[in-house]
Amino acid sequence: MKNIGECTGGEGKYVQFVGGLTAKTHMEWVEAAYDYQQKNFPNMERVETPIESTDNETAAYEKAKEVLGKYPDIKAFQGSAGNDVPGIARAIEEAGLENDVCVMGTSIPSASAKYLATGSIDKIFFWDPALAGKAQLQIAKILSEGGEITDGTDLGIEGYTSLTKLDGYDNVWVGDAAIAADAEQAKKYDF
Repeated sequence: MKNIGECTGGEGKYVQFVGGLTAKTHMEWVEAAYDYQQKNFPNMERVETPIESTDNETAAYEKAKEVLGKYPDIKAFQGSAGNDVPGIARAIEEAGLENDVCVMGTSIPSASAKYLATGSIDKIFFWDPALAGKAQLQIAKILSEGGEITDGTDLGIEGYTSLTKLDGYDNVWVGDAAIAADAEQAKKYDF
């Protein structure tokens, strides 16, 4: 939401897409973004409750077209599922609104590259699966050698240098490995 607010100048209408209304992480992301918007960008307005795409690019495209018809002055779309952002971008591009509407959300470079290049997607957010895999292997190694994972554990892997325990779980640890990429930055990743 910070990026969307900056992109829109902190004003205007926006919508949020989720893969499923029962997708806990997606719903947590959009609610946290909504809370952030209310506190930091009070001149922005979420005009719909989260829109379900079923993580289907075509469904996201069709629903984005509906939003554009219903709210011709819309300023931003936030996508949560990996296929939301490319689907939304297709509708934006067809409408010729790539310079007028901000599109951001979770995706991967290979799915979003052509829309990042045209400006139909402004920015994507993702995690490097190779680094996540290395982190998992390092945790397995530490545990197999009798070690333990605690707050602050440094796995020696970018984004996983100070693990924190996820609230409500005994064995879930998280790093800080999120990547935000515009068109130029996304070219660095081959997945």
